Amino acid sequence: MATAKKPILLVGPTPPPFHGAAFLTQSFLNNPDLREQLDHLNTRFSADLESLNKFTLKKLWLLFVFILSLARRSRASSAVVLLPSFQPRTFLKDSLFVWACWALRSPCVVGWYHMRFETLAYEQRSRVFRCFARLTLRRLDWHVCVSPRLTASMPEFLPRARVISIANGFDPTLAVGKVISQETETVTVLYLSHMGEAKGWRLLLEVAERLCREFDQLRFIFHGEPAYETTLLEIEKAFGRSKGEGLNIHYGGFANESLKSVLFEEADLLCFPSLNEAFPVTIVEAMAAGLPVVASDVGGIGDAIDSGAGGILVPPGDTAALKEALRLVIADAPLRKAFGAHNRSKHAREFSQAAFWNRWSAFLKGLGLE
Repeated sequence: MATAKKPILLVGPTPPPFHGAAFLTQSFLNNPDLREQLDHLNTRFSADLESLNKFTLKKLWLLFVFILSLARRSRASSAVVLLPSFQPRTFLKDSLFVWACWALRSPCVVGWYHMRFETLAYEQRSRVFRCFARLTLRRLDWHVCVSPRLTASMPEFLPRARVISIANGFDPTLAVGKVISQETETVTVLYLSHMGEAKGWRLLLEVAERLCREFDQLRFIFHGEPAYETTLLEIEKAFGRSKGEGLNIHYGGFANESLKSVLFEEADLLCFPSLNEAFPVTIVEAMAAGLPVVASDVGGIGDAIDSGAGGILVPPGDTAALKEALRLVIADAPLRKAFGAHNRSKHAREFSQAAFWNRWSAFLKGLGLE
């Protein structure tokens, strides 16, 4: 009588809060074929981004509960997939999951990284921290980055044959790109991310104010929830200046899935000026919606957006380059249409949810786990 295969234990959060790692964990669970192989430990510590990095006694208790659950469930698993963060404080917390798997002699432990390794600022930290990070990462058997470009930033002490990329893929619900029929209609530029400082929204707001004075029929809409160090009061104060000057610039707060679909349909292009990024889900969603993209050339964004074909990539933090790229795309409706068509086609080929699932299935099969 054949024995049933042991499941793969996926240790990661699902939304809320809404961020890339949570979205893709949920995508894993949405696949009926993969779901049959998974045992999921939902390591959600916070329900919103604003409190995600804040220490509380409740989080300490949750960490204890999660470690106990990992210890119990990993024994019945063929492999464990972890989602370590490269935010320094969060990395220390996630390291406990890695060491628990090592102590329990889990047969195969996979690190699935949704951040750039540079975010850890590894070389700038103390010798003790560097030693701890090195030992922790070496406890993992495989290192899966969410974009090919991100593999180049992984530290040299990891065996290169065990560092691979599995690109994210995501299908937004009912996202339909706007059909551009007249060059004289109002052009809508969409910012869609959270409102943490590292996302570059303040830089875009500065550029938006300049461009709205230059173009009569131009609108910028910003959507995202306050995150990390940024408060709602600070955000409203920043946008109050533009509102006072009568500029067509609006902040609409957090966008749920239904609103996002409407935003993608209304927008003419997406601007993503992030200063520190891995492989953002928003970029993939915009491609599926047939939108051109102006973004920072950081992390794995260049793996998704072909600069000059699907949009324009600029150096992160360069407001002059961002302004010129936006000006070019705003002023040229046929170019926007061509960029959008290219992105929709590339999404269908490379970044659909089915393609994402197939890549993970092939990886697991190669390990003998499927």
